Amino acid sequence: MKKQTAKSLKILLIGGVGLLGLFVLAFFALPAVCPSCASWIGRLTPNEPSASQGQAQPLNDTTSVGTRVGERAPNFALTDVDGNRFELSDLQGNPIIVYFSASWCTPCIPETQELARLKDRYSDLQVVWISVDPRGDSVQSLREHRQRYARPSFMYALDTPTNEIAKQYQVYALGTEYLLDRNGVIAFRGTFSVGTQAFQQTLERVAKEQP
Repeated sequence: MKKQTAKSLKILLIGGVGLLGLFVLAFFALPAVCPSCASWIGRLTPNEPSASQGQAQPLNDTTSVGTRVGERAPNFALTDVDGNRFELSDLQGNPIIVYFSASWCTPCIPETQELARLKDRYSDLQVVWISVDPRGDSVQSLREHRQRYARPSFMYALDTPTNEIAKQYQVYALGTEYLLDRNGVIAFRGTFSVGTQAFQQTLERVAKEQP
């Protein structure tokens, strides 16, 4: 009994250290490595969960625009690393994952690889991979990252010089992802959640829905 209790405490301790490491990355390491992020990276707004999921609402004229589950994702326009100008709204009709990261984010690599596996499973899934470090990253570094960890069909792009997209989406840490249904409504949002059962179950549901 004592051995089982000690083992449980050890698991809790290891989990706690891991979570602490993520917070250190978000609040301290990120501004140090990415000075351009320091002006906006920070904390969740009051009462804003770090991850959420639920039944997304059907898109209609009264669907509000915002960053919570059930709201229509804010539209934005960027130029990808292939030189193509696109708007998020252009991708509607497909499930969409908007993933905020940086090419140097080591903890984000497994998530990007998992996104690649999900793309193989859901052929019409659209992945928009946005670097929140537009000064430190470059078109070339993102192209190399896509070739190494992702899929050629992923849309890689740098955020604007003032991180307007990250601000618009209330991104507070690397590894933040938004899953949109075929109508552009947010079905899931979280941080480092791509490999979780909750995320993948929501994606499976969204993939089966019709616009």
